[in-house]
Amino acid sequence: MVLTIESKPVQKRKVDLSFLEEMSYGDTGFRQEMINLFVEKIPNEADQLQKAFHDNDTNTVRDLAHNMKSSIDIFMLKDLSNYLTIIEEEAKLGQFNAETADKINIFHCEITEVVKILKEV
Repeated sequence: MVLTIESKPVQKRKVDLSFLEEMSYGDTGFRQEMINLFVEKIPNEADQLQKAFHDNDTNTVRDLAHNMKSSIDIFMLKDLSNYLTIIEEEAKLGQFNAETADKINIFHCEITEVVKILKEV
């Protein structure tokens, strides 16, 4: 199952639940529990990621980016996972720049759209 929401005038955000469905072996209660955990946890972590970046806290940025990837991957959000991988690597190197800020802002906006989609499931 793929859910979509209009996130930009020309681009639709897609959330692919096929891996989660496979992982749950048809247990809809488990599937919903995973969705609920994501909806509760990830927006807060995305906020923390932005704050840590603005505080130039490379260790927290690195840890948050790394930890969020597994949750992001469950929903087949490859582009967002790629952002987190790049952000994590830049934090490891201590090399934040304007592009890092852009990636974090895009990630934050996109994850907000994903949460909107998942709240409708």
